[in-house]
Amino acid sequence: MKIALITPPLGIKNQVNRPIGISYIKAILKQNGYDAKVYDFSTTDKLTALSILQKEKCDVVGITVFSDTRQESLRFAELLKKTDCKIVLGGHHPTFLYDQIMKNYKFVDFIVMGEGEITFLELIKTLSSEKNKFETIHGLVFRRNGEYFVNAPRNPIENIDTIPFPDYSDLDPSMYKILSSLRYKKNYGIITSRSCSYSCDYCAHRWFSGAWRARSIENTIREIENVYLGGITHIWIIDDSFTEDPARAIGIFEEIIKRNMKVSLAMNSRVNACNEDVLKVFKKAGGYRVDFGIESGSDKILESMNKRVNFDKAYKIRDICSRLGITVKWNFILGYPGETTETFVQTKNVIKKLKPDMLSVSILRVFPGTPLYNRLIKEKKVNESFWLGTNSGLHYFGDGSYEEVMRKYLRLMLIWAVQFRVRSFLCLINFVYGFASANPRTIVYHFLNTVRSVVIGRG
Repeated sequence: MKIALITPPLGIKNQVNRPIGISYIKAILKQNGYDAKVYDFSTTDKLTALSILQKEKCDVVGITVFSDTRQESLRFAELLKKTDCKIVLGGHHPTFLYDQIMKNYKFVDFIVMGEGEITFLELIKTLSSEKNKFETIHGLVFRRNGEYFVNAPRNPIENIDTIPFPDYSDLDPSMYKILSSLRYKKNYGIITSRSCSYSCDYCAHRWFSGAWRARSIENTIREIENVYLGGITHIWIIDDSFTEDPARAIGIFEEIIKRNMKVSLAMNSRVNACNEDVLKVFKKAGGYRVDFGIESGSDKILESMNKRVNFDKAYKIRDICSRLGITVKWNFILGYPGETTETFVQTKNVIKKLKPDMLSVSILRVFPGTPLYNRLIKEKKVNESFWLGTNSGLHYFGDGSYEEVMRKYLRLMLIWAVQFRVRSFLCLINFVYGFASANPRTIVYHFLNTVRSVVIGRG
């Protein structure tokens, strides 16, 4: 049986991280005697990717589907179906919208819900046996005689040390680079834990992956050491909440130091789950960047988000990182339900006080499976039929208009650019260029007005 596991053509120019999910699936299939090949077509044109897979004559094709690029993925899957293969979808989007997909896209044979390693393995075993007893596979949606059936969900894997390391042997490491110290380096993204102990209103990870589970220090270090010995020295720890257990995080960094691995480390963390002890050892191990999500400067909005943030702790973490020479990226969301001029000003003031090295202000995007999405559906403020259309992300502007939220966004970025980091103009120009194709006159108008406001001190 020929099995392909793919990230479909997405029309992007470069990638930072390898396709981790399907590479884990390849590893567990290989462990059980099945051969599968991973293809990352995210930067490949559709015709080239289709030609490669047509020549392979695959029996089963597993496809990762993201909400923002679902249409590209589904159109490609429809083309692949003409080669008479079984189409299996996985990822957050099909996990939460399996009904919509199975009703509207008849070429989809299976959907793997949630964490996919065991479910996909059992599906391949069943297809190989030709008994077609799909109803016994937990976490699977399957089609039979024109109808589709939804099985009971699968419990997440409790001991994630039992999962083999992701198998990237089919991929070119030089494809995955990150800009660090003014030059591009080969990057390796690693997940050392799954899910998160928090339940933020806008996030689906807890509902996709269940409770937070961590790999052991020994298991994590073996993967990092394998990568380091293979010549890659930039490691990005992309867990949702890596420092959830500070002692474990420190243990991993201490092992990197003990084994004399000369690496550059970046990590995602949470203000409430980070401290000076973690940051000191992180720096000593090669750490140079931490990303934190604050999301809003308003206690009212944070409460609505179910996001627990202590601003005093954030300012203290900023001071520690500054003293240690660690770059910090602060992430914020604009346009949350309940956002007002007052809450916007509160966010602006927090950003001014943080004096960010790097700043990301995103307009709220709503994803299936989140408590926020479910609430907005119930309140009829968004419609599930949106996902059948061609627009990419579901941006939500709260009680404001597109123009109002965009104007506030530009003001935040320009305040930061003018007062703290001139280099941020590059990020701002890239963002404006992306939105200008949809509404150029509005963007240019508010861009120029915002520059004027900030420069003369009205920001």
